[in-house]
Amino acid sequence: MWVFDLVDIKGVDLNGAPAQAVIWTTTPWTLPANQAISLNATEAYQFVNTSKGVLLLASALVEDALKEMGLTNLGVIASVQGQDLEYSLAQHPLVADRQVPLILGDHVTTDSGTGLVHTAPAHGVDDYVVGTKYSLPVENPVGDTGVYNDNAKVFVGEHIYKAQPKIIDTLKASGHLLHQKPSPTVTHIAGDIKHPLFFSCYAAVVYQYGKNGTASKSS
Repeated sequence: MWVFDLVDIKGVDLNGAPAQAVIWTTTPWTLPANQAISLNATEAYQFVNTSKGVLLLASALVEDALKEMGLTNLGVIASVQGQDLEYSLAQHPLVADRQVPLILGDHVTTDSGTGLVHTAPAHGVDDYVVGTKYSLPVENPVGDTGVYNDNAKVFVGEHIYKAQPKIIDTLKASGHLLHQKPSPTVTHIAGDIKHPLFFSCYAAVVYQYGKNGTASKSS
């Protein structure tokens, strides 16, 4: 779990107290592509005081998230609806000249995590759809060989999987990493050899099926 520093908070007065938005992800290598933080418009959110400062979390996930991070709830500073925080701004923890908006998306749930979703329009369908709604940049920072290109702004020329530990270390050094635990690596198994997966799609392939069961392909 890592945090974005909130630099312009809409819809609530924290009396000048600094606050951070808490994000959970299993793919830190996608962080250079982040362009926003998604919330659910109708969910309740709380600014919670902890030993790590004031953290923004979905109300339904506060206790589970704090337990996961080993933190104690020292009191709720403010409660708001997700829609109240729309267009608030947060500082990107890796890219110094990028501030990202808090936006609203139906794909955000409170089943697990923090209720705030790292959003990179170049790296996922939900991210792309909500990013299009808010006219977010779609800048793919990863080249054909899995190496960061100039769009990444950081770790340019490094392979995403080699850079990932460095991203984690950078977040840790700057105080933006609150909690870390190992997660399973997705692999493709070919015989006895396991290869980490990295999917990249540059052209859509569409299959159209006729009534007689035949298929035609277009791209």
